Amino acid sequence: MSLLTKSNSSLANGDLMASLENFRKEFNNLFGERDFPTFSSSFFPASQNTFFPAADLSETETGYNVEMEIPGMTSSDVTVELKNNTLFVQGEKKTESEKKEKGVLRKERTHGSFYRALPFAQNVDPEKVSAKMKDGVLKIEVEKLPSKAQNGRKITISE
Repeated sequence: MSLLTKSNSSLANGDLMASLENFRKEFNNLFGERDFPTFSSSFFPASQNTFFPAADLSETETGYNVEMEIPGMTSSDVTVELKNNTLFVQGEKKTESEKKEKGVLRKERTHGSFYRALPFAQNVDPEKVSAKMKDGVLKIEVEKLPSKAQNGRKITISE
C-alpha cells in the first residue's frame, strides 16, 4: 500500500500541500480514523498553545549576545531575567476579543506563550544586561564578569 499516491514530480511542481493532505488522509485510513484534525486551533486548544522561538547565542571576549525571533510580540509581551548565570526569557501573546461578524469563516491567527532558559558557561554580571526589541527580534547583551583565573598567580608548594 502506498501512502503517497502522487508522483515525486508533483512535489517539484509546488503541490506539496496537496501531497501532505493526501498523506494525512491515507494515514488516517490506515488506522481507521476519519477526519483527524489538522494542526489548527481546534487541534491545539488555546490554553496549550506554546512555541519555541529560535535563538542565536554568540560569545565575544567581553560577553554574550542573544537574538530571538518572536514575531507579533512587543516588548510589553516579553520578560527577561538573569539569575544564577542563566538568562530566562518568557512571553505571551494574548488573543484579542473576537467580534462575531458576518462573513468570518475561520480564525487562524493564534496566541500562545513561550519560555526559554539559556545558561552561560562563564559568570556574567547581572547589573550589565541590556535588551532591545525591534521588528519581532529581541536582542540581549550580557557582559561577563572579569575572571580572576585569567590574571593568574604563582602557587607555592608546601613540604
